[in-house]
Amino acid sequence: MATEAKEKVQALIEAAFANVVLGQGVSLHETVVIDNYGSETQRKEARQRDEKQDWKKLLQDDRIKRVDGLGGLSFYDAEGLRFHLPAYLMIALEPTFADVTASLMFTLTSNSDFNQDRFSILNSEQRQAVRALLEYIQKHGGPEFDFDQPRIAQALTEYWTA
Repeated sequence: MATEAKEKVQALIEAAFANVVLGQGVSLHETVVIDNYGSETQRKEARQRDEKQDWKKLLQDDRIKRVDGLGGLSFYDAEGLRFHLPAYLMIALEPTFADVTASLMFTLTSNSDFNQDRFSILNSEQRQAVRALLEYIQKHGGPEFDFDQPRIAQALTEYWTA
């Protein structure tokens, strides 16, 4: 049952974010430069090596699967977060990347003005994909999600509404 539910969430994510591109949004390696207070030149150099067209290719970039105190979810603007979000959502379905998943759960369940502004760019299908992931974790998540369960329930009620 969990496998079928997981595949359904993956299909929702893929469909909802199928044609999303990075545009002018903050890229994956740019987040590290921003976190390190890097220059515009350093940001441009970091951005050159990043994927900008196909978020599925991000799943092959080890950087997105690591959270080592630099860069990541807190440093994306709305456009950058929308492009990278489906990759993070897919990673959250794999329990082997606990650090990335913990960071994602914090981002998705923190109902701050900052996050609301960034998530306002998502359309209803994309919002439903996020909701589906949170519901999946609520029902099928292992003990690594025990800490997040109250925040997930609150976020589903207050922000990621049906």
